[in-house]
Amino acid sequence: MGGEGEAMSDWQPIETAPKDGTQIDIWCAGFRYADAYWGRVEKQWLTEDGVTIKDIYGLEPKFWMPLPADPPGLTKDDYA
Repeated sequence: MGGEGEAMSDWQPIETAPKDGTQIDIWCAGFRYADAYWGRVEKQWLTEDGVTIKDIYGLEPKFWMPLPADPPGLTKDDYA
């Protein structure tokens, strides 16, 4: 699937993103924001620091994707 040098993409329209506090990656204005989430009180997309993404660029995000899985074989010591 795809030619040489092409990356697979799991980006999906922002309208399909979970709004339950799940952390996701968001694409807005040419930038990817890791660990973003929907603020239930703010009713906006927030960065992991709690800043609204709309406040950063004055734009709403267009796309989202799930966070990648952790590397295989991790132990509790890998999180210390």
